Amino acid sequence: QLALRPAWGQLLRGQIRLASVNIQGLVLNQRALDKLISLQKKKLLLQSEKGQEAKNVDENLNLPERIELGGVEWLDSQGKSTRLAGRLLFSPSGELDATSVNVLSGQFEGAQVQVQRSGPRWTVLARLAGGSITGWVSAPRAPGVAQPLVLTGELQTRQLEVGRLTKPAVLSGVLEADTTLSARAPTWGDAAEQLKSQSRFTVRQAVVHGLDLEKAVSTVGLSRGGQTALDVLTGQLQTNGTDLHFNQLVASSGALSATGQARVSPNAALSGQVQ
Repeated sequence: QLALRPAWGQLLRGQIRLASVNIQGLVLNQRALDKLISLQKKKLLLQSEKGQEAKNVDENLNLPERIELGGVEWLDSQGKSTRLAGRLLFSPSGELDATSVNVLSGQFEGAQVQVQRSGPRWTVLARLAGGSITGWVSAPRAPGVAQPLVLTGELQTRQLEVGRLTKPAVLSGVLEADTTLSARAPTWGDAAEQLKSQSRFTVRQAVVHGLDLEKAVSTVGLSRGGQTALDVLTGQLQTNGTDLHFNQLVASSGALSATGQARVSPNAALSGQVQ
């Protein structure tokens, strides 16, 4: 369902501008969106080859003052569903002023995200899995010209319960992390693909589920199941799009300790070394 409400004052002056857009029951498919982004890239490339100035922002684009979302469903590339509701507010120049989103169902059910413009930056506050993610993001670009977005940001994760993010829980504990973000992308649609991040993290009261490390070592891997409580789990995480690299991993459990590194590829394949 789609409802459009005009800005009545401007309409009486002969100017068409939307005051609000209300969307209910929309289903977004990541695979379809990827195809649309791919088509947009081809369009910009074709304009560039013809010697035309490839504009990322339509100068005639007229964004509404407010977008209301209700019961919107997001299907990721694996077909997993997330339902959310929220609101986006825009300035007269079309810049995002504020947004609030509530996750109704899915992996991050119960999460709340608020973004508020503060000068050249957006402040971020998210409530997720009993913890919080706070910080700022900036993405300056000259309007209406073919200059890339230069996205930067810093986020702090505190008191986040890792075990609530996956079902069944593979790892539980309380996550604390400091993260920096950066990306250079021609459009917002490309930003996620180009996004890079670096995080230093610590998981306190960590428990690995599905593996009793001491029994697995003593039986040369024949033991299965159980769990392992870790005295410490720390490391660094670097991301490049959906490519994940874990470095300087350190874990200890009683007399046993481990160090290593690992990589999770975009197709979720795991590789690495642990000592």
